[in-house]
Amino acid sequence: MNRNQLQDKLTSFKGWSADEERADLLKSYAKRLGYTENVTGDVATGDKVIFARATFEGSYKRPRFSGIEVISGTVTSDSYGAKKQQHTFSIKTSKGSMRIKGRNLYSIAVFAKPRCAEERQASLDEKHERGDRAREISYARKMAESELCF
Repeated sequence: MNRNQLQDKLTSFKGWSADEERADLLKSYAKRLGYTENVTGDVATGDKVIFARATFEGSYKRPRFSGIEVISGTVTSDSYGAKKQQHTFSIKTSKGSMRIKGRNLYSIAVFAKPRCAEERQASLDEKHERGDRAREISYARKMAESELCF
């Protein structure tokens, strides 16, 4: 099965349980390409990943589901939004660079090629430390705002 056939098959799944079926199909495809580690929920900078995401067409006010797109690339950086704590990843693909929010990256499944465990763990530790710091700052800001309201 090639990438286009996979995308068509992923798009054909309907209903609330479709993401589980999509994840299973993506897993078998990714495994054949060497993406053997399931990193859904914890992607690190430097990971070579493959994932699927929903695509839409039409206007911003009236989007229409147009299918599922399979993307592979290397995670070059990640960041946490200061206000809403939204995790965003930058991924270098064969077509260029893209930015994707974590909730969209993780929505179906993410698989990565194996790499040096120590290097990956160092990247994850740094990411988790930044996330903890960002959550502390957000909590402090919210507490300060709530004290002003009383």
